[in-house]
Amino acid sequence: MHTAQTKPEKTTPTKKSELVRPIEDKKTKKQNWKINLILLLIILPLAAYFWFGLNHLNQFETADEHLWISNLYTGRIQNYWNAVALKDWKHTRVNDKPGISLAYISGIGTWFEKNVQSKIIAKENLWTIYNPTIEEKSDYLYRLPLVIFNGLMGLFFLLAFWRLTKKHWLALAATSFILLSPVLIGISQIINPDALLWTFSFASLLSFLLFLKRTRFIDGFLAALFLGFALLSKYVAILLFPFFLAVLLAYLLFEYKNLAEEGTFRKKTILITLGYLLIIAGGIGVFALFMPAALVNLKLLYKSVIDFKGEKIVLHVSAGIDAFLLLDAIILKSFLAKFFTKYLQFLKVVLPKILSLGMILLIASVLITWSSGHNFLNIPASISSKNIEHLKWYQQLVVQAQPLIYALTPIALLLVIFLWIKSIFRRSQFDYLTLIFSAFIVVYLVAITKMEVETTTRYSIILYPSALALAGIGFYELVARLKYHFAAILFLLVLAISGISIWSTKPFYFNYESSLLPKNLAFETSWGYGGYEAVKYIESTGNAKNMKIWTNYYGVCPFFPGKCVAEGQVKWMKNQDVANIDYVVLLTPGMDKNKSGLRRINQIFPTVKPVWELDIDGRPDNFIKVYKNPLKK
Repeated sequence: MHTAQTKPEKTTPTKKSELVRPIEDKKTKKQNWKINLILLLIILPLAAYFWFGLNHLNQFETADEHLWISNLYTGRIQNYWNAVALKDWKHTRVNDKPGISLAYISGIGTWFEKNVQSKIIAKENLWTIYNPTIEEKSDYLYRLPLVIFNGLMGLFFLLAFWRLTKKHWLALAATSFILLSPVLIGISQIINPDALLWTFSFASLLSFLLFLKRTRFIDGFLAALFLGFALLSKYVAILLFPFFLAVLLAYLLFEYKNLAEEGTFRKKTILITLGYLLIIAGGIGVFALFMPAALVNLKLLYKSVIDFKGEKIVLHVSAGIDAFLLLDAIILKSFLAKFFTKYLQFLKVVLPKILSLGMILLIASVLITWSSGHNFLNIPASISSKNIEHLKWYQQLVVQAQPLIYALTPIALLLVIFLWIKSIFRRSQFDYLTLIFSAFIVVYLVAITKMEVETTTRYSIILYPSALALAGIGFYELVARLKYHFAAILFLLVLAISGISIWSTKPFYFNYESSLLPKNLAFETSWGYGGYEAVKYIESTGNAKNMKIWTNYYGVCPFFPGKCVAEGQVKWMKNQDVANIDYVVLLTPGMDKNKSGLRRINQIFPTVKPVWELDIDGRPDNFIKVYKNPLKK
């Protein structure tokens, strides 16, 4: 009997485990191989980002940058830290944007800058004499942390995309498109709140999506933290308050079937509705904590966040809907929420198709109007914030979408269009994410139109990560059925094409405009680019320290070692002083802004033919020109 009892023990369990283990080991090895390949490949776009981003880093100065790091002798960043050191909480509000996030990232440069006041050597009446060497060093110190921070955030995006989708190629492609966006590289070089707005806003959105999926504390915490810093960058991030609620509602709609089958609909609703309130409250708390002026003056907090642009009703309605869902879950066991989501399931199919079709029509309208030159919508040639409100709604939408479309690289735009076309005809496992990222673009364009503000590349910078995430999803849909090595080859090809797009506008990345836009058009102007190059030309003609120049825009004087007068100040100069000016430097953005200054110059001597000129991105409407005073021998 003892022998009979021991026979089964010799075989069955042992043989089964021996069969299963090799299969599991094989799957694990295959999975590890894929992960290692993705980690290896992300090095390429990350290295390219830093190579381009660190290039030309201290050889330009855009408008208003000097206000952040040296408004004559101190800037807003220094003022913030001085107020914190003195516990002068009222003056921690250093700007109306408010731009406080810059003090924490770009402000790292203050640790290494020994003497802020040495940037300007002297001011003689209307003339200013700069120290170009110290100016370049200062620009580098404050810009380097921005480039590094935004680049490293690419790794966070990679991890977040992977956790959201569990698709290696999607995570890699979406992150790569973000890292290799010329305008995102460009804005990351500029000491401006927009340099961090896009990073924190998108990080908050991804964290919130992860919170909805997993309801983990860390994701909710990061969503609140990033939301707070997005608000500390620019108040426009308040748009995320109602949008997060829309994301939450869409999640319940798309996940209704799974949650109902698992019997967790009510529990999930309670967790995410509570989480939403805590994330919004946490974001406002982070905002107030790092800008204590909002705590000293609660009216400021109310006007900045709750009632921004008089839109407090939006926040109130969002809070009301969320509270309704929470109470319904607690009291009625989500009876009403289940009822509506059950009978609105058709929207899961309809909404992505309608939105995708609408976006394709919007892109087509933009390309037909400006790329082909057929203005079939009769959009006026000159658009500004002053007259955009007089356009019809569809004209406004096309005008507002134009900067986004032409600042995407052609390969990214094609993949986004491919995704939207596919969404119309075939459902995808990523319909929810496609809907969210597409909807964010539409909601922002509508919101900024309602504010009667004409958008530009900078004003729409918050949209680019969402658009490039769509390009990443489009890439995955393209290679999903391909073998891994074919997908890798295609990825490297896309990477190379993206690199060519960046190279085409190097080093003036933020002025990038797609090759789909004819060269005789330029919607973006230099914004200070090219001033350094103009000064280098002037220095090549003689001893620049003994010269005098006038320029109609920012970005020239800080690099010039002689005497410089900028913009309208020349109007107050005596005729003899104007006649002693050696060179005039004109930039496109200053042509409208400082007409009176140029008229004053032309009263004494004409600016007829430039002795040196640079067309950024090969676009004549985006120029820097140097004119020599013919009265000076």
